[in-house]
Amino acid sequence: MPAQELYQSGVEILNECDDSAAASLERARALEALGDNRLKSLMAIANFRSYGLDVDGEDLLQGAYVRWLKSNVPVGDTDDTYKFLIGAINSQRTNSFRHKKVVKRTIGERKFAKDENSEDPVYEIAARQPSPDDSIYLQQIFDLVTDDPDVQLLLMCQGQQATRAETLLELGWDEKKYETVRKRKIRRVAKLFSEGVI
Repeated sequence: MPAQELYQSGVEILNECDDSAAASLERARALEALGDNRLKSLMAIANFRSYGLDVDGEDLLQGAYVRWLKSNVPVGDTDDTYKFLIGAINSQRTNSFRHKKVVKRTIGERKFAKDENSEDPVYEIAARQPSPDDSIYLQQIFDLVTDDPDVQLLLMCQGQQATRAETLLELGWDEKKYETVRKRKIRRVAKLFSEGVI
């Protein structure tokens, strides 16, 4: 996809926004002011920076456009816009590598390429059948996370084999808090296992 078409799709995203579209018109004009040479240069940088990632250069550049259109950074000259877009491309690359590192540390190294239709493996940790040792591990983990009462509450519910809906109802949490605490629990337990504490 040529750089100009990517720019056009970024403008289409802007047009889909409601009230912020009018306020971001100046941002869209700043992208137009970059010109073909700078857009081609951005595309080349994005393609180069996508090496080793699960996404291609077009996705990085599209993400940079979206970040620019949604940002609160004051619109300056074309050099400022160009530098912002390069920074956004580099930031997405760094975020992708950080995410891979978390997945590798939490779950382990992937043996096969990720299926595009599946969810992120961090969220797909397979549930297994409970074993007699689980209650011992659960008690050890419960005792080791005394500094985090939310994780302890979640562990108690999971120890009783409560479903997600039952846990939300019993603890009065919303989906966001549940996911936050669940992810925190996964990281803490993975750290305890990797340190050999459990």
